[in-house]
Amino acid sequence: MISSYFLFFFNKSAPLPYLIIFVGVLIFLFLVFENIYIHIFKKPLYRHLGYYSKLPKYKVKQIENHFPFYNRLSSKNKKLFKHRVAGFLATKRFISEKDFIITGEMTVLIAATACKLSFGRKNYEYRLINTIVLYPDEFYNTLTNKKHKGEFNPKAQVLALSWADFIYGLQIDNDAINLGLHEFMHAMHLEATRGDDTDSAIFLKVFQKITNYFEDENKRNAMLQSNFFRKYAFTNKFEFIAVITEYFIETPQDFKAQFPNLYALVKKMLNFNFEDY
Repeated sequence: MISSYFLFFFNKSAPLPYLIIFVGVLIFLFLVFENIYIHIFKKPLYRHLGYYSKLPKYKVKQIENHFPFYNRLSSKNKKLFKHRVAGFLATKRFISEKDFIITGEMTVLIAATACKLSFGRKNYEYRLINTIVLYPDEFYNTLTNKKHKGEFNPKAQVLALSWADFIYGLQIDNDAINLGLHEFMHAMHLEATRGDDTDSAIFLKVFQKITNYFEDENKRNAMLQSNFFRKYAFTNKFEFIAVITEYFIETPQDFKAQFPNLYALVKKMLNFNFEDY
C-alpha cells in the first residue's frame, strides 16, 4: 500500500502540486523526528548535511602540525573539520594592528581553534564575529585603561587577539592556557543568549547548571581549595565558563578526575563526544 503511494508521487505523470505536498510532508515529519530526538538525547540529530568544502593540502598540513585533536578524528570527522575551517576562513575578515603581518598559516590556526571548540555542535559559525584583529602582543584598551591579551566586542562584531599569547596557547597543549579557546567561548556564550537554535538552547540550559555549580558555596570552596583551576576562573560566571573550557579541552582526564560532575556538564554543553573525552 505504502509503496503504491511512492510510485504515484514519483511517477512522471503525477501533478506537481502533489509532489510539492509530498515533499512538504517529508520535511515536516523529519522536523518532528528531529525535535523528538533533541528532546530525548539533548544534542543535535546531525551536524552537517550536503556539500563538503575543500581545503588545500598545505593548509591541512598546518592543522596536522598543531592539532593532535584533528589527527585523532575519524576520516569522516576530518572531512567535516576541513569543511568548517574552509567556511570560517571564507566568512571572517582578518586585519592587523601596528603593521603586524598576518600570514595564511596564522588565519588557519585561528580558524581551526574556533572549529575545534564548536566541533560537537551543529551551529559552528560564530555569527557574532565578523572581523578578527591581530596584535603582535598585548594591546592597550582605552576604555578599560588596561592591557589585554584578547577581547570580544559583540557590538562591533570584532574579536581581538594577541598573536604571541594565542600561539603560546597552541604550542603547549596541556597547560589549560589557551587564549583562542577562551575568547571564542565568550563569543559562543553571547551568541547562545541571542540565538533560537538547538545548540543555543542546550548551551544555555547547561550553562545555568554550571552557574549553579559555581555559585554553590561548598562546591566553590572545594574548587578553590583544590587549586586545580587558576584564580582568574573565579572572577565571575562568564570567566569561569571560559577558563574551565580551557581545562576541559586541554586537560580532560585531569579535569574529569578532579570534578567529574562539572566535567560532564561542559561535555554536554559542547556535545564533545570525541576520543579522549
